[in-house]
Amino acid sequence: MDKLKEKLLYETYERFQQTGMNIIPPSEIDTFVDKDVMGYGTTLDEKILSASGFLELVEKQKEQSKDIEMKFDSKPVLRRILEGENAAIFVNEVNISFQIDNETFKMFLRLTSILEYRENIWLVVHWHASKPEYEEGGEDTWHIEEHKAKTERLEKEVAEKTADLLVKNQELEIEAALERVRASAMAMNKPEDMLDVCRIISYQLESLGINNIRNVQTAIFEESNRIYTNFEYYSLHNKTFITDIDYSIHPKQTEFAKAMITSPNSFFTASFAGEELSAWIENQRKTSQFIDPFLEKAVSLNYYFHSVGPVALGMSSYSPLSPEGLKIFKRFRNVFELSYKRFQDIKQAEALAREAQIEAALEKVRSSALGMSNSQEVGNVTDKFFNEFTKLSVDLIGCSMVVIDEKEDIMELWRARSNVVIKPFERSVFKDSMKLLKRNMPEWFPKFYGALVERSGYLVKEMVENDRERFLNTMAEQYNYTNEEKIKLLEVMPKNTAAHFIFIKIGYLALISKEKLSEDDLSIARRFADVFNFAYTRFLDIKNAEVQAREAQIEVALERVRARTMAMQKSSELAVTAAHLFSQLNELGIHPYRCNIAIISEKSATCQLWSTTNSGNVIPTSSSIPLYEHPVLIEMYEGWKEKKKNHVIKLVDENRLEWTKYIRKYVHFQEYKPEQLDEIKIKNEPAIFSNLHFKQGFFVIHTVEELSEVNLNTTQRFANVFEQTYTRFLDLERAEAQNKLIQAENERKTRELEEARELQLAMLPKNVPDLPNLEIAVYMKTATEVGGDYYDFHVGDDNVLTGVIGDATGHGMKAGTIVTITKSMFNSLAPDQNILETFFKISKVIKDMKFRQLSMCLLMFKIDGNILSLSSAAMPPALIYRDRKKIVEEIELSGMPLGSMINFPYKLVETKVHPGDTILLMSDGFTELIDDKKFMYGFERTKSEFLLVGNKKTEEILEYLKKSASNWLNERVPDDDITFVVIKVK
Repeated sequence: MDKLKEKLLYETYERFQQTGMNIIPPSEIDTFVDKDVMGYGTTLDEKILSASGFLELVEKQKEQSKDIEMKFDSKPVLRRILEGENAAIFVNEVNISFQIDNETFKMFLRLTSILEYRENIWLVVHWHASKPEYEEGGEDTWHIEEHKAKTERLEKEVAEKTADLLVKNQELEIEAALERVRASAMAMNKPEDMLDVCRIISYQLESLGINNIRNVQTAIFEESNRIYTNFEYYSLHNKTFITDIDYSIHPKQTEFAKAMITSPNSFFTASFAGEELSAWIENQRKTSQFIDPFLEKAVSLNYYFHSVGPVALGMSSYSPLSPEGLKIFKRFRNVFELSYKRFQDIKQAEALAREAQIEAALEKVRSSALGMSNSQEVGNVTDKFFNEFTKLSVDLIGCSMVVIDEKEDIMELWRARSNVVIKPFERSVFKDSMKLLKRNMPEWFPKFYGALVERSGYLVKEMVENDRERFLNTMAEQYNYTNEEKIKLLEVMPKNTAAHFIFIKIGYLALISKEKLSEDDLSIARRFADVFNFAYTRFLDIKNAEVQAREAQIEVALERVRARTMAMQKSSELAVTAAHLFSQLNELGIHPYRCNIAIISEKSATCQLWSTTNSGNVIPTSSSIPLYEHPVLIEMYEGWKEKKKNHVIKLVDENRLEWTKYIRKYVHFQEYKPEQLDEIKIKNEPAIFSNLHFKQGFFVIHTVEELSEVNLNTTQRFANVFEQTYTRFLDLERAEAQNKLIQAENERKTRELEEARELQLAMLPKNVPDLPNLEIAVYMKTATEVGGDYYDFHVGDDNVLTGVIGDATGHGMKAGTIVTITKSMFNSLAPDQNILETFFKISKVIKDMKFRQLSMCLLMFKIDGNILSLSSAAMPPALIYRDRKKIVEEIELSGMPLGSMINFPYKLVETKVHPGDTILLMSDGFTELIDDKKFMYGFERTKSEFLLVGNKKTEEILEYLKKSASNWLNERVPDDDITFVVIKVK
């Protein structure tokens, strides 16, 4: 045979072997295995008659040996080339070894293969693999003796296996019983399901041959109360019980509890027989436990308990358990540990669910309480508490929230209206109520009052018949019930009730129930009471803060009226003061139809009346009106002379129309002219005159609705302020009469004003900051009498821009002095990041200077990146043109002028500014410009004008606003400085 053909033969055989060894993929067999190949494997069913059958066999072997590392050692035994050199017989012996679960296995095979040469390739046409059964033949050619020995070995193995299977079968039965207990434990949904676990354990113990079972039980210990809770199943009675046992009563139970609690793996057993058993039964009877009638005939009672920490699994039997029974029962102890863990999980889940339910209820009460806008809404909170508390399975007859203000000697009670018997709200004098309670319930009063004084803890009073009647009589007398109401109260209130008082800082929560509430229920009620206490205290704090803020707002308004009145130069400017009063009352939410200032001349019995239009604009001339010509004026005059407080006159129907026709003779109200008068409207619209008196006359605030007492008192404060400033007005009138002296004084003032103007201009920065992210432009126009406007800038090392714009009250050198102080303070404090602290320091310095009636209105801002921070002390609101939305946003901050009040709570506002946004800051000289018709330019007009040009460059905005102001003045000289600061974000 030539070498190439021989080489191909050996390569083909090698590939055939490698296929069987999983070395090369079986998909290549078509190149070396005949399609009709015939072969035998090592088992009877391995008979192959085709290449596809061979492929299936190889793939099956490959799948079976997956993840098994196999080693093959194939040694040649025979290589024979048949005649013609187109067929060959190859024989190999193959040793195979492999490991499974760290155990090594070996296999020996003989492989005979026949290959045939066709069409220039070798193909395997037959193979036979055999696995020798015996190591040698010798004289026993048919292996008879070896078969006998093998049979004996097999019989022995079968006997051993059978015995082992019996043991394993019992073990399987035990495991099956334990598994049933496990399944029962995992199926627990509530603590009471522990009884099912006891029942299943009892059944399974009986199925395993443990007889005479009396009961299976679990004992859960509560050391703090020296009790354990028994969950018991009695098999002969098919009954279950849950019983709390005081283990301190009987020494055997004490011994049992101590053993179980001491060690989580301890075992306790006890047996009773004869007299001991009788005594034990009697003990159970006294402690209200289940009395088992089968014990009457039982020889003994035997207890067996295994500890699992704070719980024990136990059983009792009518005869002692065998050692084997004890072993089996112990195994149930280990499974029961799972049951107890499940029990604990359920208890914990119940506790969490309960807590979640409580928290949800608390949140509803908290939301209701935090939503209060007035004290009357406490009733809503009481309703919410009653509804939510009863949803928590607490049975209440009634519930009341009592708020006590000892300072005002007031006691207010709100009952839950959903369950109210008489009245939902009561109010009484606190001290009188306590005296009444002390008189009617003297033995109980010290406890109640002591707890009330402490404002903590709770007190429970169980009302038996006599106590109930005394308590209800006290309540009826305290709140002045009618006989019918008292009878109704006595009828609906059960004879035996329990009253619970939970004390909090603001008073107490009172709960009435048929039975005394549990400690848990009282603890929950305490949480509700604390929530209400917090919310109500916060409500009072907010109210106080609102009062303070309102007071600050009023003070600012008063200061503006005072400043405007003080700024009057001639008597006709009293008309502007009336318009200013109208504006400030509007800002305070007091909406007049018109405002009037009446100056009385007792000598002539007339009044000089300055009025506004019904929109608050100026009527430039006054009217002299006789005070004894019309009943309304007579009543006003008499009220002024008698100094009536909050004197109000109301006109309706014909009286209203008649007055309108009378007064138009003196005051030329546009809407009262004959051709414009709507008589039907006038008669249907009441006129309410609130007369607020001062020394020289009175304000007449005309409204269509009556003012509240609070608003009347507020308006009276304006009258009081006006009284102080009107003296200055009279001084001005006298000054007008002394024209020459005034002229000389004016010349002196002119010189002083020039000095003040020079000082004012010297206080201003020479240049505006040049920043990469901001475009800044400023404008100031000083008035004839310098008003003290001021602006300034500071740029920090981190390019943070700090700026101020302000207006000193007063004029001339005094205003200049205030500006000088402010500039000096700004230069030193501008780097400080805290604007409010800067306000505090400047205000304190000005206040300490003790300049009478001089202060500084100031707005301070910082721009750090895209964050604008600002605060204001009585300056006009800042305006921001929002380029994205094309709107003007108003930022108004109320605040007293610096130096007028120490520790005033100024507020800080922060907002983001974006490229294209423009900030406009101004003094009030712009919005208060007066035109030829005595109309103010106004803040709304300012916003509208700014909206038109907010997207333009800063200089263009300034030019536009300057032109708008000039057109409004129509060449008139402004009364006050006008200052703008415009900042655009690039």
